Parts: sequence; structure tokens; C-alpha cells
Amino acid sequence: MAPSNVWLGTTVEAEASATERIPRLAATPAEVRFLSMEPLLERVDLRRHQLAGVHWVIVGGESGKRARVFDPAWAAEVVVAAHAAGVAPFVKQMGSRPLGMKLCDPHGGDLEEWPLELRVREFPGAAGAQRLVGTTTRGAEVGRTGLVVEGGRALSILATSP
Repeated sequence: MAPSNVWLGTTVEAEASATERIPRLAATPAEVRFLSMEPLLERVDLRRHQLAGVHWVIVGGESGKRARVFDPAWAAEVVVAAHAAGVAPFVKQMGSRPLGMKLCDPHGGDLEEWPLELRVREFPGAAGAQRLVGTTTRGAEVGRTGLVVEGGRALSILATSP
């Protein structure tokens, strides 16, 4: 097994990579195992995959001048499937080309511009998932703010700079 401070992950950008990589990841001993579904390039139905042993799913669109299209509905499906499997989902960004959305942030990382159901930033934890509840702030001091909650009780306040 890897040391407890090592988290092991794999990239899943499409259904074919999910089929190949998720079983390998789940079978590899590690304290925390995660899927990096970014950039997500097509719909991946996580309900078709065994997520036992996976603790975290990070999902997002691609950013940059050559970014490929990202459908936010794919991320919404990932969040629902992750919750159903008891896995903490983390929506990182919508990317530069989210389908049906016009965003000010060139990377699609401003939570205030997203649909409410995609403002999900949960973290794996020893006693269950920790969830960031909150949105970005605008004005002179732009940054991320929120509350980390676990089991309905606040654990800490998060504040970061852009």
C-alpha cells in the first residue's frame, strides 16, 4: 500500500478510459483513490462502473484556446452518480467552451456563473465527505469563500485568493 499521505488517481476523459482505468485504480492499494474527469470530453455513465474503493471524483471542462466543448449535463450526471455511490464529487470548472453557457471567467471557474446543482465541491475525509458550501465573491477582494461542513456541522471556513 502507498504511504497514507499519497493519494492515487487516474484520468477518465471518456467512456473507454473509464472502462479500462477505474477497475485498475480500485484494485490498487491506496489511502485515497480518485478519478480526474477533466477534461471530460464525452458523457461517461459512472453508474455502469464499480466505484467501490474510489473516494473522490473531480470533474470539469477543458480550458484554453484549443479547448473542446464540455456539456455541463455530463458533470451533473457525474455528481448524481458519485453521490449514489457514496463518492465525494468536486466540480472544478466549466472550461472555456461549456455548451449553452456564456461565461465571463475564461476558464469557467467562477461558481457564481454555474447552475446551482453544479456548485459542488466535496472532499474525501476519514469520517465521510466534507462539502464546501458557498460561492465566489466579487469586488475589490475576489476569491473563494465558503464553509466546509461534515454531517451537517461546520468544520472550517475556507477563503482563498484568486
